[in-house]
Amino acid sequence: MATTMQYRVVLLPLGLLAVGTGYYLYFREKRRCAALACRMAGARINITLLVVASLILAIEVVFALFPQTVWSLMSLMVEG
Repeated sequence: MATTMQYRVVLLPLGLLAVGTGYYLYFREKRRCAALACRMAGARINITLLVVASLILAIEVVFALFPQTVWSLMSLMVEG
């Protein structure tokens, strides 16, 4: 984790781009399947994984914008 934090400036935008692209491709395929009246393969698992990735990315953005939050949470975990 300490190693990847050095590259946060690069990895955070890449993560945002990747998750955004994932949503774009998911909804594009969903629209295509609706137009062709076909069933979209793996729709439920795909959207579930996109939501999980979005939540992880949102937590990372909060920690990047408010680094003091990380230290507060760590101190609560050590004390508790």
